[in-house]
Order: sequence, then structure tokens, then C-alpha cells
Amino acid sequence: MEDGLILVYKRKGNTSRRVVENISKKYNTKAGHIGTLDPMAKGLLPILVGNSCKLSKYLMEHDKTYLVEMKFGYHTETLDIEGDILEEDIQFRENNIVDNEFFDRIIAAMKKEMGTKKQIPPIYSAKKLNGNKLY
Repeated sequence: MEDGLILVYKRKGNTSRRVVENISKKYNTKAGHIGTLDPMAKGLLPILVGNSCKLSKYLMEHDKTYLVEMKFGYHTETLDIEGDILEEDIQFRENNIVDNEFFDRIIAAMKKEMGTKKQIPPIYSAKKLNGNKLY
């Protein structure tokens, strides 16, 4: 295996680390991912192999794009669909309040989030604290 970049589709339930270990073992070379995906996430995971791993710090600075799926009317402990439900807006669900005004409010809220921001990861994430995974 030469030096380079491999795009691997990470399935839900798998960890970024496990994907890297499999690539490293399969090709008998050093490997590392550029960023991480939570175990519940699926998508393309860029993996550097061989001497290309030295480029990681430069590539981490580039923008990333995520596609999300939302379910409204719930608040979970993990801030995602897999956590225990802490609050449920039954009125929202029963009235099915999804109209143009609702979507306009969603778009306005999303526009406020555009740009470069420092993201605070939720307590349940692939981030590590004192060497321990938060999920």
C-alpha cells in the first residue's frame, strides 16, 4: 500500500478507531483518520495511510459537511435520537405543527448558526476527557 488517502464508508455502530485499525492491519501500514465520527454516525471517513499521516494536522483545518436528520418535539439526554427521552412535546406531535411558518423559523435558526464557531461537544460524544471516551 502506498501513501495516500482512503475514503471509507463507516457504518452505524462501528467506531472510527476500529475502521483505522482494520485498514492498518489489512495493508500493514500506519493509518489515521482525519476527524472522527461518533459510533451512531454513518458516512465517509477520510483515512490517511503511510507517510501521508504527517499531513493530518493540515487537513484537520478544512471545513467538513454533515447531513443531519431531525426529529422535533423531543429532548434526550444524549442530544441525539438514541438517548433516553427527558422531555416530549406531545402538543407539537399531536397538532403536527409543521407549516411554512415552522420551516421559516427553522431556516432562520440555522442561518444564525452559519459561519465559523467553536463547537462544544455534548457529554455523550466521541470526544475524550482525561483519556476516557464520553460515550
